[in-house]
Amino acid sequence: MWSNPRMINRCERKYLGKVKAVIFDWAGTVVDCGVFAPALTFVKIFTNEGVPVTDEEARGPMGTHKRVHIQKVLENEGVKSRWIAKHGKAPTEQDIDRMYNEFIPQQLSCLKQYSGVISGVVETVAKLRNDYNLKIGSTTGYPSPIVNELKPVAAEQGYVPDCYVAGDDVPQARPCPYMVWLNGIKLDVHPIEAIVKVSHYGNYGTMPLYGMAEWNQVRCTSYRSHCQG
Repeated sequence: MWSNPRMINRCERKYLGKVKAVIFDWAGTVVDCGVFAPALTFVKIFTNEGVPVTDEEARGPMGTHKRVHIQKVLENEGVKSRWIAKHGKAPTEQDIDRMYNEFIPQQLSCLKQYSGVISGVVETVAKLRNDYNLKIGSTTGYPSPIVNELKPVAAEQGYVPDCYVAGDDVPQARPCPYMVWLNGIKLDVHPIEAIVKVSHYGNYGTMPLYGMAEWNQVRCTSYRSHCQG
């Protein structure tokens, strides 16, 4: 969209072409219905610090890079006050680094247990490829070491996207648009409006940033009923 505050008119660009690619998130969208693996891991690492958090507190910043996730949880007023009561001071960058370094091995230890591909995903992706000739990308707040472990587990179950972008492949993960942009580059898909982003999250501001459509559910009946039932 182009606009000039001194003028009453504006010029708005609209894409009228076909969809060329679909980008899926990982946990909660194609695997791990309910996003249990990261939520349980966050609960555990905070418990190890002597500062228990609720499931709701642990899930609050879900979708961001996992170090940022830890930082955001620590910024929660309730969590921060409990941290200060336990440790006598506010959390520091060193605390965040220590907890993030603990997150990766803890997450890897339970990854396979919560890496089942959600019912309907494989069939949906096959239909998108075979019937509509679409490329399939992927994004996640997980760092590369976790994605590298997740790839073969998902592949064994029939899910293999054309492109993988992890949270540490870009300067900032969600809600910044960089992971989607990098998918577009790797998939050789343009303009950005030709990409549909699929996520189990609600609207977290992606559409104004990405300049594309975002789909919060895959409208495949078996997939939707599995996640909601």
